[in-house]
This record gives sequence, C-alpha cells and structure tokens, in this order.
Amino acid sequence: MLTIGTQLYAYLHGTVYDVWYNNGFLIISATALFELFSRIKHLPFSNMFRRVAEDTFGIYLIHEMIILYFQKKIFQWTEYRAVKSFVIFLMSFGISICIIYIFKFIPKVKKYLFYMKE
Repeated sequence: MLTIGTQLYAYLHGTVYDVWYNNGFLIISATALFELFSRIKHLPFSNMFRRVAEDTFGIYLIHEMIILYFQKKIFQWTEYRAVKSFVIFLMSFGISICIIYIFKFIPKVKKYLFYMKE
C-alpha cells in the first residue's frame, strides 16, 4: 500500500514516478509477502506458488523485454492507467512463465541462465 501511495502522491503533484526495483517500500513488502507465504503450510494453490518461486529469477530476466514489446500496443486501446498496468502485468507474467517453462527443457539454459537445479 505504501508503494501505491507513493506513486499516487507523485502523480497528484505532477511528477511522473514509475515504481522500479530501487523502491524501498517495494523491497520490504515483497520480502514480507515472501516470508508470510513461506510460513503458511496449507495454502490453496501451494504448488502454483512454489513453481512461481522456483522461476522467479527467470521471470525477472525476461519480463522487461515483454513489457517493452507490448507496452505501446496495449497503451493505445485504453486511457485508464490502472487497466493498462494490470493488463501489462498479466501479459508479462503469463508470457514469462510460458517462456521459462519451455527453457526448462534445455539443461544448460536452465542451469546457467536461470540458476535452476537439474
């Protein structure tokens, strides 16, 4: 909520501020969520969360390229920034997961690029 509040505050004061990985609130909240979910033993969809956690580094490496590719195309069909951001998130996350899934079948890519165990 603090990350969103910071961004909204900046927009209200006429400053364009896109949240990036150097935002302290984002780092703290991501770490807190990771710790929270790692301690819950009986979580619905726990296999899905585990797979996403395993693929996090690969998603991080790939998602920015996907965002840059689709950003101009998505931003043309609606003027609502929240809708644009949500659609870009879903697309980059979904496509990244699919690409990582394909690369998992190539052992050297899996081991050296994404640091996944064989």
